[in-house]
Amino acid sequence: MYAVFALQSTLIARIKSEYYPDMTFFPPSYVRTWCEYGPLLFQPEEVLPFLRRETRRFTASSWAALKSLGMWVSRRVAYLHDIHRWGVPDRFQTPGLTLELGTGDCEDAAAVAWSTLPLVGLPEGRLVVGTLHKAGHAWVEVPELGALIEATNGQIIPVRSAGQHGYSRAFYVDEDGCRLD
Repeated sequence: MYAVFALQSTLIARIKSEYYPDMTFFPPSYVRTWCEYGPLLFQPEEVLPFLRRETRRFTASSWAALKSLGMWVSRRVAYLHDIHRWGVPDRFQTPGLTLELGTGDCEDAAAVAWSTLPLVGLPEGRLVVGTLHKAGHAWVEVPELGALIEATNGQIIPVRSAGQHGYSRAFYVDEDGCRLD
């Protein structure tokens, strides 16, 4: 029912062995893969069945709604690295599959948060790929609100202070494609 998009396992394994834990450079082939598959992770219709009972929590101010959304995602998606779930270093899960399984890694949780934004009346967001404390990571930003959603733990951080928290954006994906930062 829900899709899984596999990144080329050898490419990801090579990238992680060459650049982790200090992944400060993303090779063009990695960025191209994200640009191809990333927009496919925006799937609000897959989130809707999981959200219906809980939409009341999101009817406050925008910042409070972001906090509720972040906590909702972090409670619904337990962190599980792709190597343990799929046996490969990296694999994209659509939001529906992530919610159905109840597990995913950072980009899976971020895709759920990103896809949920329009369903709860929040402004458009984007899925961001970069580093957190120099390790590869993904999160969501909502530019109109100046907010970063850390979907793995539910934190909401002002984008202006993201660097102070260890975040460094490399590129982002939105419904229209991919943009280098």
